[in-house]
Amino acid sequence: MIKKSVAALLSFAIILTFFFTGCGQQENITSAQDSSAVSPLLWKAEGKNGNSLYLFGTIHCGDERSSAVLEKLGDILDDCPVMAVEFDVVKYNEKVKSDPLSAADDIAQFMYLDGTTVKDHLPEKLYKDCVKILEDAGTYNSLYDYYTPALWTQLVTQALIQQSDLSTDNAMDTLLLNRAHANDTKIVELESAKKQYKIMADFSDELCELQLKEAVKNKDTYNAQLGLLYDVWLRGDEKALEKLVISEEVSEKEQKYVDEYNKSFLKDRNRGMAEKAEKLLKGSDDAFLAVGAAHMLNDYGIIQLLKDKGYKVEKVNTQ
Repeated sequence: MIKKSVAALLSFAIILTFFFTGCGQQENITSAQDSSAVSPLLWKAEGKNGNSLYLFGTIHCGDERSSAVLEKLGDILDDCPVMAVEFDVVKYNEKVKSDPLSAADDIAQFMYLDGTTVKDHLPEKLYKDCVKILEDAGTYNSLYDYYTPALWTQLVTQALIQQSDLSTDNAMDTLLLNRAHANDTKIVELESAKKQYKIMADFSDELCELQLKEAVKNKDTYNAQLGLLYDVWLRGDEKALEKLVISEEVSEKEQKYVDEYNKSFLKDRNRGMAEKAEKLLKGSDDAFLAVGAAHMLNDYGIIQLLKDKGYKVEKVNTQ
C-alpha cells in the first residue's frame, strides 16, 4: 500500500502537537538542495474582477529551508490582503495549549466509551509495534489505549516525525500563518479543525490498520522517505510529487481502503476547497491560498477543478 503516513503531510493540516511536549529533535542531516535552489509549486488564477488568486501547495513539516521558501514568496504575500488556509492551525494550537479542554469535543470522537480499548481492535503484534514506536519517541501514554486506531495513525506518524530530521515547527503552514498574523492579514479558513478531525474519525478500522502496518513496516526508512518528500516539494517537481501520492499496486481487498482514503482525504475535500477558491476569485481582493500540496495535484486537484470551471490558471516561476 502507498506510504500514506508520509503522503498525508501534503494534505491534513492537523498535527497533534498538543499531545507531545518536551520532545527533542535529531541533528539535521537531510540531503536536499541548499536553500538557494528552492523552487516550490505556485499557481496564479485570474479572477472575475481583475484580481488574482495565488495557489500554493504546502507541506506540514520542514526544516530551516522552509524559511527560504517564505522569503521567496514575500513580495507576493505583501500584495495579498487575504490568505486562505485549510484552517488556522496556529490559532487553534495556541487555544488548545492554553485551554486543553477546548479540544475535548474533537478528541472525544476518537475515544472508546464501550469498555473496549485499542487492544481489542488491532492485532496484538501491531499494537505492540506501535507502542514501541511511541516509546522510542518518548511519547507513549497508557491513556492512548482508549483511543481508536484512527487517532493512533496520527500519534504514530507524529512520533516518527519527531525522530526524523524534519519538524512540524518548520511546517510551511505555520510559517505562513505566523507571518499573516504578524502583518494583520485577513485569514480565511477553507475548512476547520473539527471537520478534519471528523474525516479522520470516520476512517474505518480496516483502513487505519493498513496505515499502521505500513508505518511499522517502514519505520526504519521513514526519515529517508520524509526527506525525499521534502526535497521533491522544495524543488517543485510536480510529476515526482504526484507519484509519491499515487498508490502503488495493491490487492483487490486493499484497493477498497485506498479508494476510501482518496475519496474522503482528497477528492471530497478538493471539491469543497475549489468552491471556496472560486468565491475568492469572484471577489475584488488579491488572495493567497495555501493548502497541502496533494490538494493541488492530479486531475481531481484544485488546479484542475478551477480550470474545469473556466478559470485561467498558470504556474508562477519561483526560482
